[in-house]
Amino acid sequence: METIRVRVPEADVEHKGAEFWEALRPAHMPPELDGYDVYTNTAHQNEAMVVLRWSAPQADGTGSDLARSMAQRLKDHGMVSRSAWVNKTAQRDGRIEA
Repeated sequence: METIRVRVPEADVEHKGAEFWEALRPAHMPPELDGYDVYTNTAHQNEAMVVLRWSAPQADGTGSDLARSMAQRLKDHGMVSRSAWVNKTAQRDGRIEA
């Protein structure tokens, strides 16, 4: 899973609305991408996050080309952070599996 968070200046929220929401959508959907979700912050209307769900972790651990290109596009709108995550499954006995 990868996350891309962006915080837009308050004054730009309405001004760049449609252009901003378009930038949150992936430019292409690689076959390994299971889907994506867009979240907005409940306390700050000027903050949003895209979660990319992959069928397998990205090999090099630094994230996908898709996430890097989306983050680059979103930099035109505000402050951006990007991170890659791997699911560790917790078992009933308390063990965590890789």
